Amino acid sequence: MTLKEKAYAIIKERIINCVYAPGTVLNEKQIIAEIGVSRTPFREAATALKQEGFVQIVPRKGMYVSPITLKDISNLYEIREVLEPKALELAMERIPADILKEYYGNMKALQKVDNSMEEKEDLHKLILKYVDNALLEQMLNDLYTSNHRLSFLCGRDAQNLLVTKGQHLRIAKRMVSGDKQAAMDAMVYHIKSSKERAMRYLHEQEGKLNIVL
Repeated sequence: MTLKEKAYAIIKERIINCVYAPGTVLNEKQIIAEIGVSRTPFREAATALKQEGFVQIVPRKGMYVSPITLKDISNLYEIREVLEPKALELAMERIPADILKEYYGNMKALQKVDNSMEEKEDLHKLILKYVDNALLEQMLNDLYTSNHRLSFLCGRDAQNLLVTKGQHLRIAKRMVSGDKQAAMDAMVYHIKSSKERAMRYLHEQEGKLNIVL
């Protein structure tokens, strides 16, 4: 890994995990000292992050984390609603039955033991493993990166986790049964529900989070 790649990976991870929240001014000297790189690889990393929309650079003023707008969030879920049902359809043609049944069984067992625990393997990532379409996989991975940042921003409370797990379980149940259309419909419902919960939370937090309404 080059120094540019190191700086890029560390800063991007901090942005995604909201260590650097939207609107945060990024102090070049401080970050360089923290991650142990020189100015050149730092600025190369900053340029790459700017191209991906994670940061904004203002000449003679510095760099800050790009704000998140409600339009950005709406766009994210609209694209997910189109792409993820197709990914699920493709994955159902390829995912081994025993793998799917094991996931479904683990999810049912987890609900009985502790509803607050997170899944060992996220359903969306499991589906992505068996899409066998590099372009679709890359597009969804980029979307999941943005969605991961949003989930940290909105908070990962137990109730939200419980709802998500229940919806994942319903999708998996329909996948196990082999009913593609029912599974795709359940996926669309899950994405719409996630969008509604995210938008409601962000409206409630108006003025507390750096969100452009």
